[in-house]
Amino acid sequence: PIANALEILTACCMLLLFCLSAFFVSDPHLKGVTEVAIIALLGSFICLPLVAVFVVVKRRFFKTKAFQYFLCHHKAAAGTFARLTKLCLAERPGVLSARIFLDSDNLTDLERLF
Repeated sequence: PIANALEILTACCMLLLFCLSAFFVSDPHLKGVTEVAIIALLGSFICLPLVAVFVVVKRRFFKTKAFQYFLCHHKAAAGTFARLTKLCLAERPGVLSARIFLDSDNLTDLERLF
């Protein structure tokens, strides 16, 4: 999530830099370049609050997933590997062991999956 936010911030800064640099172009078609830059700048200023509102509404009103990771294994061969994977995932920062679904631990009711 932090990488996505950083990429969005970088793209916005580059767009702002390109739009502002259009004002320093000495070209016979300066009016057209300036109009395109102003439209792009205003468009980005309008879209940014709309995206922020969309994210807030989505997080507030739509259900999130009960599990962050879903592990399922072949009963005869991979049970130990699935449990080891669960333990390794639980050690990662920001991961709660309660949000890791391992079918042999958590599958008591199929309704919990949906």
